[in-house]
Amino acid sequence: MEMATLLAAAGSQVSIVEFLSRPMMAFSEKHVMNTFEEMKKRGIRFYFNQGVSEIKKNDDQFEVITSIGTKLTADYVVDASGRIANVDKLGLENTDVQLSKRGSIIVDDYLETNAKGIYAAGDVIEKKQPALVPTAHFEATYLGDQLINDKHDPIHYPIIGASAFTFPQVAQVGVSVDEARENNDYTVVDMDNMFRTDMEYAGKNDQSAKLSLVYNKKHELVGAAESSQNAIDDLNGIIPLIGLKITKEQLNNSYQLIFPAINFKTEFMG
Repeated sequence: MEMATLLAAAGSQVSIVEFLSRPMMAFSEKHVMNTFEEMKKRGIRFYFNQGVSEIKKNDDQFEVITSIGTKLTADYVVDASGRIANVDKLGLENTDVQLSKRGSIIVDDYLETNAKGIYAAGDVIEKKQPALVPTAHFEATYLGDQLINDKHDPIHYPIIGASAFTFPQVAQVGVSVDEARENNDYTVVDMDNMFRTDMEYAGKNDQSAKLSLVYNKKHELVGAAESSQNAIDDLNGIIPLIGLKITKEQLNNSYQLIFPAINFKTEFMG
């Protein structure tokens, strides 16, 4: 989706063949579909519920045939179906290091493999946390501190936001909006008219901007998802609120954000 955004902006006609019913399943459906609609308006074509069954080379072009018989002609074909751990040249077959079914390195809560004294961090390990640069950086910092200072503390991951550099951007953090909608322990607040209520979005003519916030029963902000032109910056402002468990009173009494962030305080903690 990121590459499609980039290539379409450069003037290419882009088609996306997606095996599932929608793209970016790891992100909130509402916000992904908002971005999808905006990408479609810019001429990007989508073919959902279709796998790629065959790719043929015809002279200087390729013919892509989907599982339901759709035929697409292209100058280039990009395989963006996922990534696997790059461990082939590590010589792990000479060790007792175990791999998951997906080929990732299995580690414990100390990032140590089952082979004592061998540790792993980053995208090569099997984990629930998103495989992102900040995640890998946190793991490397943790592991260095443990080894250099002879510590034996299990790793505790911070609040980690995730994003897609599409246009509009999609970003999320904390408790999943989709899961929260199905769980009575949470309340989801949807703000679908940000263009009309916040001059920042109006100034950018960001008419489709959408934000959803997740609160727990203590009325604490615990999750968020957004689709907008500056969703990543917005959620980078939300992450400290969630991670530090800042209350409404603390926000109101200790901070005065730059205008027009008064809406930020009212909407996020109100």
